[in-house]
Amino acid sequence: MPRARRRTFTNADKRRILQAADLAAFAPQKRGPKVDAAARVDALQIAQITRERDKLRLELDQAQLVIEVQKKVTALLDLLAATDKRGST
Repeated sequence: MPRARRRTFTNADKRRILQAADLAAFAPQKRGPKVDAAARVDALQIAQITRERDKLRLELDQAQLVIEVQKKVTALLDLLAATDKRGST
């Protein structure tokens, strides 16, 4: 059974790896939790859609109230019309 060999790097590879590591080490690092741009956009869209939904629900409640009042007014007018017909005959 052949024995596994370890990887070997040339001196040029070693220098390239160390230079890349040095540049990464001196790069400024942001502190705190990492912000995912896509998640932020999604959160903004969710907030906007939630506000629109709440506004539409309020408008729907108001429209339903107006419809209920119109139904009651129609019923009262029908009742008055029926009373007038009985009284005039």
